[in-house]
Amino acid sequence: MVKILLIQKTGELKNSNLNSVDLELLYKKAGFRNGNNFGWRACWPHDNSFISLYCRDSGRESTINKYDLPPPIDTNLFYGTLVCIKHDKLDIKDSTVFSDLTVVEWENCYNKLFGGFEDLNNEDSYSDEEEIPAHLQTKEGYSKEDGFIVSDEDECADYVDDDDAGDDEDDDNLDDGEDDNLAEHISADSDESDDDEDSDELEYESEANSGSELSYEEYLSDD
Repeated sequence: MVKILLIQKTGELKNSNLNSVDLELLYKKAGFRNGNNFGWRACWPHDNSFISLYCRDSGRESTINKYDLPPPIDTNLFYGTLVCIKHDKLDIKDSTVFSDLTVVEWENCYNKLFGGFEDLNNEDSYSDEEEIPAHLQTKEGYSKEDGFIVSDEDECADYVDDDDAGDDEDDDNLDDGEDDNLAEHISADSDESDDDEDSDELEYESEANSGSELSYEEYLSDD
């Protein structure tokens, strides 16, 4: 008995037991009534053995398998349930030994085929609490291994600091205050000008009245 891997069209992984290996009948494990368009599609190396994929490459749109397969068939469309089987030779037809392929083992192989994931315990990585070696520091003190780092000179020129924006608002307020003071000054000058004009008119009337009185006294004197 051999354990094979089934990849359902939803992307779910599950194991199934194969009592005897007959590559021509693998389509039954995928749930198909016949082997039309069902066959070998790819082979990946894994731990001194190989994993082959069998599936259909045509079918209804509603049966497209949503699982992301590793290269070189990562852009191909396949339909229904996919079958993976582990064997000892590159060409599965030459294989004489078929081994169990568990979900966990496939996931490990899958990660390696996609380039693997970063090891969080890697000695070349540094946490915030650890001291970064001098030769790996930027002039700002960051690690050169962190990837893309923006220096002070590269900061966006359009960036406006909140404090600077506040200063601009204060300047605007000061300008408004100066405008108000100027308006009050002009208004005061205008009032003073009106007072001067009123004073001139009073003096003129006084002089005019004085002239009239003198003329009347002179008139009496003449009599």
